[in-house]
Amino acid sequence: MAETFDPFALPSAFEPVGADALPALRGRPNTAKAASAGQAERPAPLPLPRSHTGDVTAARLATLELAVAALNARLDALEETTEARLTELEDNITARLDDQMGRLVRSVATMMDERRRASNVDAQAASHRRPGMPR
Repeated sequence: MAETFDPFALPSAFEPVGADALPALRGRPNTAKAASAGQAERPAPLPLPRSHTGDVTAARLATLELAVAALNARLDALEETTEARLTELEDNITARLDDQMGRLVRSVATMMDERRRASNVDAQAASHRRPGMPR
C-alpha cells in the first residue's frame, strides 16, 4: 500500500476517541455532590483587601493619566510642527506664484510693445506710400 502525505501525521489506522474515553471536565466543583459524597469542602480563596485593590487601581490610573498627558504633549507638538510646515509651504507657493505672475506680466507687456511697434511701423509705411500703390 502506498503511503500518502498526511499533514497531521496521523497513523493510518486512526480512529477518533470514543465519548466514553473523554477525560472529566474541569470546572467549579459541585459542593452539593461533594457534601453528599462525604468529601470536605475546599475553602474559598481569601479576597484581596479593598485598600490593596484601590492602591493598584489608583496606581494604574495614575500611569494611564501620565500616558495620556505624554500623548497629548506629542499631539500638540505635531500640530505645531504641521502648522509651521503648512505656513512655510504656503509662503513658498505664494513666492513661486508671484514670480510666475511677474514673468507672465512682463512677457505680455513685451508682446504688446512689439505689436504696438509693428503697428506704428505699418502706419508710418502707409503714410509714406503714394495713393494708389498696393500695400
